[in-house]
Amino acid sequence: MLVESDGDADGVGQSGTGIRRGLVTSRSQAADLVFADGVPQADVESTREFFDETAFDEETIYVTHVGVESCSQYRIHSVTWEPNRVEYEYCRELRPPEDDCTADAREQVALCIRIPEPLEMTVRGAGSSGRSPCRETDTEYETIEPEEPDGRVEGEDE
Repeated sequence: MLVESDGDADGVGQSGTGIRRGLVTSRSQAADLVFADGVPQADVESTREFFDETAFDEETIYVTHVGVESCSQYRIHSVTWEPNRVEYEYCRELRPPEDDCTADAREQVALCIRIPEPLEMTVRGAGSSGRSPCRETDTEYETIEPEEPDGRVEGEDE
């Protein structure tokens, strides 16, 4: 979770006000954001890099938090905005097999979406719509065939 710092932030695990959803509009505002305890260091570093690569005079970052099943990930397809409102469309797919996850568990994830326009507004409304699974994906997973009660693989000849 990303939080707005309440003072002497070193960038990780500081207290502050949680950002439910909002805009990051400047490099100094991005630098003041800290991460809640427990966020993996690799995620902290990749998010910092994402913020550092943003041209805030031409772009804005929309931040929102979502609950997602541990073994799933979101893929953002489109983002729209109008005064005081941001909406995005997504799909949900399985995370790669090498990623750690816990079946039947949910996680809080911060979505950071770069908008190609410098916005100065308070986000009062937001929306999202999505589907699962993603219709178009280049992710390939092997299929494990279920076993029959007698130990044979379904569809296997006797």
